[in-house]
Amino acid sequence: MPRRSILSVAERESLLSLPASQDDLIRHYSLSESDLSLVRRRRGASNRLGFAILLSYMRYPGIILGVGDEAYAPLLSYVAQQVNVDAAAWKRYGQREQTRREHLLELQEVFGFKPFTGGHYRSAVAQLADVALQTDKGIVLATTLVESLRNEVVCAEHDIAGYIPDPAEGLLPIDQAIALALRHTREGEVSTRWSSAGTPGAPSDPLPSDPSWAGGSLYVDARISVVRASPRALWRIIEGIGGETGWYSFPAAWAVRGLLDRLAGGVGLRRGRRDPRRLLVGDALDFWRVEAITPGSLLRLRAEMKLPGLAWLEMSVGRDHDGMTTYSQRAIFQPRGLAGHVYWRSIAPFHGVVFGGMLRNITQTAERADRWADKPAPAPSGS
Repeated sequence: MPRRSILSVAERESLLSLPASQDDLIRHYSLSESDLSLVRRRRGASNRLGFAILLSYMRYPGIILGVGDEAYAPLLSYVAQQVNVDAAAWKRYGQREQTRREHLLELQEVFGFKPFTGGHYRSAVAQLADVALQTDKGIVLATTLVESLRNEVVCAEHDIAGYIPDPAEGLLPIDQAIALALRHTREGEVSTRWSSAGTPGAPSDPLPSDPSWAGGSLYVDARISVVRASPRALWRIIEGIGGETGWYSFPAAWAVRGLLDRLAGGVGLRRGRRDPRRLLVGDALDFWRVEAITPGSLLRLRAEMKLPGLAWLEMSVGRDHDGMTTYSQRAIFQPRGLAGHVYWRSIAPFHGVVFGGMLRNITQTAERADRWADKPAPAPSGS
């Protein structure tokens, strides 16, 4: 049976396509002073130009130009200008196949270019497994793989020791370091993480608590529920939301929204959370960030997903006039331009499923947790 291709012909060609704009030519094919110094060691104009062209193709799109292949004209012209050689010299390059082989071997040695081996294949499969669970588009997987191969970074130097000395007992092997990091994550001993390094909205950014006279449109989806549980039990559920716990409503919808955000260049749902139980102002929480928190009372999240406007999600604990615990939930959106208004109106019909389900499930989870906490402990055996 023939193997099914996950890429169309057009998609396959796009992976190794050459840049069309002048800006992209400059970005991918500008030679550094060290590059030019290496090029100048070649004898003869054709060898200098040929060496520079081979280097350019190996860097981007990451291929070896075959014997007799024509060089891409815009690339050839731009590189020839940099090495101060007439572009016509390319026609004379590689007349001695030995010269071309020597140049390729030197480029691989100097710049660390490597052929794609079985080890790279196994590493790529492991790397793409997580992406494959989020999409059925072959081009997404292929693009992720190609970009990782082009931008692979292996640190061979140890300059950081000049600023942060190695511990007296020495550095940990990579397997021990990963195991230790995972243990800290499981046990909630992480003081910070890369995804929490951003800053919440600047002081000039609007807030959902701004008065109405501050100006601008504001859409609000507000819901409230009486919870037959203690405020403390409800707060534990609210503060533990997101990450591996999820969002208590229509998981497929949240997963799709996270995938769309990643495809649009956003952060998606993969950031998780710093601590499985506690939140601090500034913490990243999937594609939200904690903007305000009053322990036991209020959690306000600001959206960091790609949106035509600003969005917040507020969850708060209170009591009604009968002294019953209440859970209040507000989804707030400040549109930016016509696209923002269209966006809100297009998703408004789904709010009952997403936010209504969230309200209901958080309420029920808090009630179950409270009932479980009230159960008497089993009597010791033999009493």
